Amino acid sequence: MERNLFLNNLKKYGADIPGALERFIGDVDLYYQCLLKFMDDKDFVCLGQAIEAGDYQPAFEAAHSLKGVSGNLGLSPLYKVICDIVEALRENDHSSLNIQYDAIISEFHKIKEIL
Repeated sequence: MERNLFLNNLKKYGADIPGALERFIGDVDLYYQCLLKFMDDKDFVCLGQAIEAGDYQPAFEAAHSLKGVSGNLGLSPLYKVICDIVEALRENDHSSLNIQYDAIISEFHKIKEIL
């Protein structure tokens, strides 16, 4: 995909491209490579499996990891829903984890469509 179109589509999604590129020293290619690697992050699957199993410490660890990377990549909508699940897990509020996980996967798929 052409570089400007890719960045514009991410901006339309709600990503903080200027902030992300500042963290990547303006290197769009490096940003794109890291974004692709993040989209294959095993923690998305681990989070879902841990929630399904009721294993909340590994769920918290996976969500916390995803939170950090999504924040560094400037993926603001995804970051927000991940923050929600991290806080729920931190507070031992398991009542909406499946809904929160579905929201994460929904945002994940929106980004996949851009790529």
